[in-house]
Amino acid sequence: MKKQKIEVIVNIPDEEYASNLMADAIASLIIDRISKYDVKVQESILKELTKESYQA
Repeated sequence: MKKQKIEVIVNIPDEEYASNLMADAIASLIIDRISKYDVKVQESILKELTKESYQA
């Protein structure tokens, strides 16, 4: 069998792009989970989540 040269190009996202994708995925999950509550409860949940994220 004849040897062949194969060129492989791998597209790896930079850290900022990957971080944005992760943030979008997490935000989507949170929105799906809290959408069943009324607006006041949603605001309260989001306020608690943002407060915790700044403390971490």
